[in-house]
Amino acid sequence: MPKRLKSRQASEAENDPFLVKARDRFKYCLESWRDIREQHDLDMKFLAGDSWDEREKSRRKDKHLPMIEVDLLGQYVNELVGDIRQNKRAVNVLPKGYGATEQTANFLADWVRATEYLSQGQTAYITAAEQMIGASYGFCKLETYFESQKSWNLGVKIMPVPNGNTILYDPDCKHYDCSDAEDCFEIDFMSHDKFKRLYPKAQIATFAEDIQQVAPDWIKPKQVQVASWWKVEVETVELHLVELSPGKQPVVMRSDQLPKNMGKARILKSRDCEDRRVVQYVINGVEILETNDPKKGKGWPGQWIPIIPFWGPELYVDEGAGSRRMLFSMIRKARDPQRVFNYLASQELMESKLTPRTPYIGPLGMFSNNKGDWEDINETPKAFIEYNVPDNYQPGSVKPERVPFVPNFQQYEAAMQSWERRIMSSMGISPLPSAAQRNNEKSGVALEKIQGERAQATYRFLDNIERSIACCGRQLVDVFDKINTMARDIPIRKEDGRHSIVRVNDPAHAKNQGFGGEHDVTVTTGPHSDSQREADMQFADILAAIPGVFPLIGDLITKMRTQSPIGQLIAERLTPPQFAGQDDSIPEEARPLVGQLKQHIAQAQQAIQQLQQEKAAKMWEMEGKLQVEKIHSDTQKAVAEINTKAQILSERIAALEQLQADFHQMAHERAMSAQEHQQTLQQGQQAAALAPPETPSGNGTQP
Repeated sequence: MPKRLKSRQASEAENDPFLVKARDRFKYCLESWRDIREQHDLDMKFLAGDSWDEREKSRRKDKHLPMIEVDLLGQYVNELVGDIRQNKRAVNVLPKGYGATEQTANFLADWVRATEYLSQGQTAYITAAEQMIGASYGFCKLETYFESQKSWNLGVKIMPVPNGNTILYDPDCKHYDCSDAEDCFEIDFMSHDKFKRLYPKAQIATFAEDIQQVAPDWIKPKQVQVASWWKVEVETVELHLVELSPGKQPVVMRSDQLPKNMGKARILKSRDCEDRRVVQYVINGVEILETNDPKKGKGWPGQWIPIIPFWGPELYVDEGAGSRRMLFSMIRKARDPQRVFNYLASQELMESKLTPRTPYIGPLGMFSNNKGDWEDINETPKAFIEYNVPDNYQPGSVKPERVPFVPNFQQYEAAMQSWERRIMSSMGISPLPSAAQRNNEKSGVALEKIQGERAQATYRFLDNIERSIACCGRQLVDVFDKINTMARDIPIRKEDGRHSIVRVNDPAHAKNQGFGGEHDVTVTTGPHSDSQREADMQFADILAAIPGVFPLIGDLITKMRTQSPIGQLIAERLTPPQFAGQDDSIPEEARPLVGQLKQHIAQAQQAIQQLQQEKAAKMWEMEGKLQVEKIHSDTQKAVAEINTKAQILSERIAALEQLQADFHQMAHERAMSAQEHQQTLQQGQQAAALAPPETPSGNGTQP
């Protein structure tokens, strides 16, 4: 069969220098990352519930043996990802110099926060972090967009990258954030029909066999690989330190920015520097579909490739032919223990299948008389069942027997528990105490300590996540002045969640916000958003409990607790006088005038307060005189009343004394009368005793 000649389009695509370089570069990047990508794919299979070795899987399928998948790795990954979701990280901007201030840094931080909120940037961060934790790497990316169909205002959004294998970074870069990378491929596969819809102006619309042979890695029988080849173009420019006028601060300018006819004496220093720009080439291996160059007003305006990597822990291993980069996921070293655990679970299931389904056995003919009862014995309880004694057997010599079988479930469970602890150790997680250890534990201090050790093992992943978010924030700050070149309104979001609009590049506006200077970016290690707000409220409650502090911060606590109109009114009424009327949005140049006005107001308030004090003193003096006169009058009345009461009291005392004297006199008289009566009685008795005896009568006898 004669060899088919290549078409003109195929020949041009095969010999185009730029496309040849792009295909070779793609093949080099793909081959350099091959081992890491294979391990990444294997990690993903484990997380997806496919941990069995292919040969063992084929053998078990052929023999219809069970293959149990117990998800232990996924739960530990989800635990760490859940912690990241609960405690979201936040970007902080710091002033670095050249006119940057704390106010400009706070403004840029508010803008970054608004960008994250409007584009759901936290979702992009978490998507990349979850891939990095579970499979060693993930990515998110930045894109510019027009705010509306009729607007020239550019915005930036943070986008997730669902599949980490669609990104191929420069394998020779060494920095964690890939800031030293020369290029990067962003891959997308699509059908031939979709390619025709998205790129109707493409010169090659039909991918014949000769076209597929030119780029077999790009053109497939039913799919086309379209890639954005992000290339960093570097130009050397001359930088000067220029003194525009005597006595003023020198400024830094490039050669193309120098004023015309400026004397060389004003140039204090000069040096060469690199001018970086990122160009995006959209290619399909056989054709350049689109070129976005910032030098021509299109494309990404920043100096770094707008794809943010989230790398797992990195190691370089020398295997004799040079060092080889290795990236690790959280589950990488726990894959073998997970396979052993699944094997034990499968063996336990197999052993449970060995339990006899026919519990009774006996010689032929033993169950023939009551066959239906014996078949239904496991379903319907019977009071008794008769059986036959087969021929050639003596009566009583044989009877139905149960087959004893006890599966080794306890041994399997102990083995699986042991391997589960090995899985945790392989991931750097301290295993929790066993049930027996927990029963012997008398306090929860040890358990809390173990829980803290479990968290410490994952800090290396959290550190890398914060480094990646800081890289994203740094790129956002880098492009802010490049996308905001005209007067416009900018959305911002404060730390407490309040949204507002500020004006930039409009000096005539009363609230124009400056953003000049250089800034750096850090990431807070504590919680963000709602978690940070809750922590702030708890701290404010602690301060409010201190005597004398609540009157100073009561308005702030109210604003944190509620955002309703009534809550704002309450906060305004609770605002201390010394803090009332503060406005952080006042322009810097207007602050001295505002300060002078505040001083005049303070002096006027002081004079008013002094007059009020003098008036109060006069009123107090008059009220004092009235009170003195009233007291004098009340005193005289009280004295007269006391005198009257005293006179009455003295008369009562005299009457009581007279009555008492009368009582004494009466008692004395009664005592004397009683004494006289007693004496009379005694005298009568004595006289009777001395008198002579009486003479007896005539008819009497003498004794």
